[in-house]
Amino acid sequence: SFLLTLPVPVYRTIIKIFINYIEGFSGFYIRALFYSKKLNNFKGNILIEKHVILKNPSKYTIDRFVYIDIGSKILCDELVIESGCHLALNSLITGGGKVVMKKYSGLGVNSTIISATEVIQEGHRHSGPMIPNEQRNIFRPTTTIERDAWSTTNVTILPGITLGAGAVVTPGSVVNKNIKPWMVMGPERIKKYGKREEVKFSDPQYD
Repeated sequence: SFLLTLPVPVYRTIIKIFINYIEGFSGFYIRALFYSKKLNNFKGNILIEKHVILKNPSKYTIDRFVYIDIGSKILCDELVIESGCHLALNSLITGGGKVVMKKYSGLGVNSTIISATEVIQEGHRHSGPMIPNEQRNIFRPTTTIERDAWSTTNVTILPGITLGAGAVVTPGSVVNKNIKPWMVMGPERIKKYGKREEVKFSDPQYD
């Protein structure tokens, strides 16, 4: 892990290319070694697939038995992922806020969490990072996915939203308000589809 993270510019670039393409168990092992030195807190037994981007790993805490699937991109400023979570293919966590994923929660294929946004109140601009910071008003809340909550395919979760424990969001939804525990919600301004049964199992024993 020390050799993989040597801060030599050309070497560092080659290593990043190498770890992004190596497949199978060897790839998981090499990426685990690499990120064990990069992450703020690396608990072990974390599966990181090919072509994953972790923008600010020194501010990310990832617990044991987390699977980050192919092409996922984590670009937020702060991140906490507890054990038993899965980020499916091409998941995206963007923006400059904080995201917390509690145990056994997940993001479906092509799902997006937007962790920060610009607010146009009081005459501020809304043109992104090419504008001076004093002209911008950036809202950076904490977005939380509680235990056993799950976004399915092509879901977008807006800043500051909380998916309650066990909540499920159906495909194609834009989540613009908090979802209560164990509710199943969908598009059309987050239509309520009903309530799922609570998880009946005790916590998995990963040891």
